[in-house]
Amino acid sequence: MRSLSVTPKPHITSVNISDIERRRRILYVLLAGTALAATAILLILLFLMRATPNRSEQDLASLYWATAAVFVFTVGIYALARWLSVDAASTVFLVLMTIGAAIADDPIEVAHGRSLITFAIPILAASVLLRPWASFLFAGLSCVVLMVIGRQTGLLPNLLALVVFFLLALISWIFAHNLRRSNEELADSNAQIQQQYSILQGIIESSDASIYSVDRDYRYTSFNQAHASSMAQIYGATIAVRHNALQYITNEHDRAIASTQLARALGGASFTEETMSASHSAEPRTFEVAHSPIIDANDAIIGVAVVARDVTATVCGKAPARDE
Repeated sequence: MRSLSVTPKPHITSVNISDIERRRRILYVLLAGTALAATAILLILLFLMRATPNRSEQDLASLYWATAAVFVFTVGIYALARWLSVDAASTVFLVLMTIGAAIADDPIEVAHGRSLITFAIPILAASVLLRPWASFLFAGLSCVVLMVIGRQTGLLPNLLALVVFFLLALISWIFAHNLRRSNEELADSNAQIQQQYSILQGIIESSDASIYSVDRDYRYTSFNQAHASSMAQIYGATIAVRHNALQYITNEHDRAIASTQLARALGGASFTEETMSASHSAEPRTFEVAHSPIIDANDAIIGVAVVARDVTATVCGKAPARDE
């Protein structure tokens, strides 16, 4: 018998989650980060203000109200994302972040100083939370905000900052677009693998033979119902994938034979032998067992495929009749 090149059962994790669910999870992480950051800033500012002799009670009240507003908006956006619309929740979150960046500092610092960097957060996050092109939308919104602030302060907008915003949007769009395309290709590949496995599983289930495969550690990678029933009938075992196949064989003689045959196949040999199994029932059964190494794309042996047919009736029919 020739060696086989078999696709084992695909172990597909949750990479096939929908795009909406993926964006919802990212939004939840950002909301949690925002709440934690607000709490940390509150504690730090409270410590600094209480250490200042001339602290203002009005400043403390403003700090409390600002932190409370952050938590209220965070909870509201979370509820909106969970029960209504992820797109709407993400849009509200990003707009509020842009507005917060505009009012969090002195207007001159916002338009020309240290607070300019805060506008980069919604620009970068937009391509992930919404669509890749949304980064350009929020880059434009940030430019409009800076122009309005510049008009109010009588200063020209920082032209370099406006250019940098759109460069950030371009970079973010490239990464987000490629990531989305990679996720789509991965989802298609997983679907094809799952379909191929379903076809292979249907083929082996349509056979009356006992069919199974193991890896190099003798752990089940697949089996059909006929093999599961045979193991239950002969050894009283309920087998499972990724469990050692030899451990289910309670008869030491049978286990030794199976171990020798599997090791021989893992060495590269393809062969067919008749094997007698000691059953819990009154009479043992005789099987014609074919072993074939499973070879991957790199010509490496990664396991063994086994096909066993019950030939007890045939063997008994060939046995010579006894004299009476």
